[in-house]
Amino acid sequence: AEELSFKLLRTRIIFVSHPHADHHLGVVRILLERAKLSPTLPLTLVAPLPVQLWLKEYNFFESLPSYTFVNVHDLSISSSPPVNSTPTSSSSPPSSSPSPSPVLPTSPPVDNTPTFPPTFATVSRDQKRQELSEYFGEMGLSLATCPVVHCPHSYAVVISSSRTCAPSLQGPSSPSTSEKSWKVVFSGDTRPYQELVNLGKSADLLIHEATFEDELYEEAIARNHSTTFEPVQSAIAMDARFLMMNHFSQRYPKIPLFDVPKELDGVGLAFDLMSVRLDHLKRVPPLMNPLRVLLVDAPAKVKEEEEEEKKGKETAG
Repeated sequence: AEELSFKLLRTRIIFVSHPHADHHLGVVRILLERAKLSPTLPLTLVAPLPVQLWLKEYNFFESLPSYTFVNVHDLSISSSPPVNSTPTSSSSPPSSSPSPSPVLPTSPPVDNTPTFPPTFATVSRDQKRQELSEYFGEMGLSLATCPVVHCPHSYAVVISSSRTCAPSLQGPSSPSTSEKSWKVVFSGDTRPYQELVNLGKSADLLIHEATFEDELYEEAIARNHSTTFEPVQSAIAMDARFLMMNHFSQRYPKIPLFDVPKELDGVGLAFDLMSVRLDHLKRVPPLMNPLRVLLVDAPAKVKEEEEEEKKGKETAG
């Protein structure tokens, strides 16, 4: 409980990538629990407009603490709103000898254009971006977003720092900690997308979803998610130093198999409640083999339980 309180109080910004319920319902509990610890401590929510509208509706049933809302679209590097179109992928299913130069889709996602509140109608886009740059600059941060290929109002974010990093991001062994800068890219839910690769160039860390295994490539396209190998392609194209994959399908609890390309310093897999400092990323890859050993029989066990459950239903029927 003490560690949880510490982390809640240290949380200053919440980013929500898109308005699917499993990605934003927890915001309410965070707001309420954090306010119990410190009712006046500032908190910024960066999210799509539908999430803000939902929170306003929820506030009618349970009073929520105050926070500063930033429309994620106002941080977008896109010079013009995306047009309505069906996202397509020009990439092909991964092969045993993947190319280090992937071809990523460049078509815009489905209608990511939010409707701004009337009170903001007279404020220019450049003025908004300037004010937001100053707002996050006071925290020592720079935030930029881009629409991605998932559902309407889906965005990725790039967070970077050009001044002293927080202690959580550097250790005593890091050289020149007073001058070290960093760049982290979070894809949210998406298909591989060239605009995200361009925005995240030379990132220290790319956190990218890998919902489906490579053999489920067609399903990944249909559901606007990525396969295991596609984040590797994006990381190489982005010239990222380290790739952390997340958002795996929970149907079978196993470690996906993949080879770490020489172009990357390392590849890791994220799990719930996982916490890693940037200067500790190199400690993650050695954990992959032990995890594979622990979970190697899990898929077979799940399949066996499903078959037993099916037989039980047939017998009962």
